[in-house]
Order: sequence, then C-alpha cells, then structure tokens
Amino acid sequence: IIFLLLNFFINKFNKFLKNSTDFIKLFLSYTFNLHCTRIVGINKILNIIITCIFNSLSNIRINSRQFRYSRNFLFNTGLISSKKYRLPIISVGNITVGGTGKTPHSEFILSTLTPFMQVALLSRGYKRKTKDFIIADKNSTADQIGDEPYQIHRKFPEVVVAIDANRRRAIEKLQTMYPNIGAVVMDDAYQHRFVEPGINILLIDFNRPLHEDHLLPHGELREPEHNKNRANIIIITKCPETATPIDYRLITKHLKPRPYQTLYFSSIKYEELQPAFGGAPVTKEMLRVGRYGVVLLTGIQ
Repeated sequence: IIFLLLNFFINKFNKFLKNSTDFIKLFLSYTFNLHCTRIVGINKILNIIITCIFNSLSNIRINSRQFRYSRNFLFNTGLISSKKYRLPIISVGNITVGGTGKTPHSEFILSTLTPFMQVALLSRGYKRKTKDFIIADKNSTADQIGDEPYQIHRKFPEVVVAIDANRRRAIEKLQTMYPNIGAVVMDDAYQHRFVEPGINILLIDFNRPLHEDHLLPHGELREPEHNKNRANIIIITKCPETATPIDYRLITKHLKPRPYQTLYFSSIKYEELQPAFGGAPVTKEMLRVGRYGVVLLTGIQ
C-alpha cells in the first residue's frame, strides 16, 4: 500500500509540476526512487511522504509562474493595499536568505539619526519566544525580543526598540506612545509590503550577486531578481579591500539601477583586537608569529 501511495504521489506531483524546472523534477524523482528501493521502518516512510509533500508544495509556490508573482502582483495592482504613514519609515532588507549586513546597516542609520531626533527600531524579533507587541526595556532578554533587537537595545539605549510581526499595528502604537518620534527604522522588512516605507533600502552581498543566483530552493533568492526595482537605495555590502573600480563597474552593469535608484558600496572595518582578560593589546603581527593561541567565540556583545 505504501509503495502504491508513493507512485500515486509521484504521478500527481508530475502533473502539478509540469511547469517547474528540470532540476526540481529530477530532485523529486530521485528522492522518491531512492527511498522506495530501501527497506525502511514505517515511521521513516511516513516522514518521507510528509516531507516530500511539503517540499513539493513549496516548489509549486516558488517555481510556478502563476504563484511566483501572485503576492507581489496583488500589491502592485492595489488588490492588497500598502499603508503609507506621515511618519518617516526607513526599510532595510534583502531578497536573499542569509546575512547581508542588515543589522550593521540598521545600526549605522540609527547612529546617524539619533543625535538629531528620537528614533524607533521596529523588528519582528526573529526566533523570539514571545508574541504580540513588545517595547524593549532594561529587563528584556534575547528570548523575549530576539537576539539582534537585544543587541541594538544594549548599544543604543536611547532608541525605542519595538518588536511585533504586525508592522502596521506596531507603527500605530509607536505613534500613540511616543508622539515625538521622528523616524522608524524597519529591520528586515523588504518583503513586508503591508507598510509602504518612505525609503526602501535593499542590501546585496558583494560575494553573492543576484544575477548569479536562483530562487529557492535551487538558490538563495527569496523572490525574483527584478523585484530589486522596489528599492530606492541599493547597497552592495561586504566589499573587500581588494575590490577594484572594474569590480564596481561590473556590478553596476549587471544591476542596471533605475534612474530613481541610488547605488552605494559598503565594507566592514574591524576594530583592533582587545585582550580578553586584560593586559596589553594584541596585534595581528603577534598572532602571525604564533605568540598567542586564538579561541573564536561568536555571540552578542
């Protein structure tokens, strides 16, 4: 019965995925055939079926033309409305999965604006263990508001850090609770189209150009490359010191920014190394000659 069900699912998926890429078809066929020829436990077989159904439905959503553009189409045509506020809203985000430097650039914007006005940072609080609207305070933890908002709250105590997946509700509450706020920075909000920002900033990793990438799951694009046109500002992040003017010209050529778009290039500059347990500063040359051992620790400062 299990093998008959698997064959049934294969036939159904082939019909649903007739417009998908050959890569996806080959991947699904290989996955089914591989597990069908093995003798496995009933629980494992059921897990395979459920996983394949989920992956196939995801692939339909991503690879079929009628589903791929449906959400943006609804917003672009006004069938779903984006709300615009008088309060200046700055959106920072990307169209790829993985880090492109959203938090450092959000922090740069905050450090630029805070000397002149009261600023709020709005985040959905990725992987937090709470729900609904939260304003960070001195007792907030990373579990309550998310690790990146927690880091920003510690580095910028004068900034109002608000956490809510419903950005509209959060902005309206911020306007009521803090009438003197001069601007709101929305972190990781390029796909959140229910709010129309005044400035839409798109970040692209120097090492992962969009024209060489593909949509999920084959690549790392969250949405088609042409949706970069929604941005007012495009920033190529993590540019290495070895990048040349030719590299910048090639990137500009591939991106083809529109007349209303401004293109910038940014890089990360690391501060001098600091001793973990006191003492004299450690230089890179000391590490090169092997005078010190190194322990790599990644965490929130």
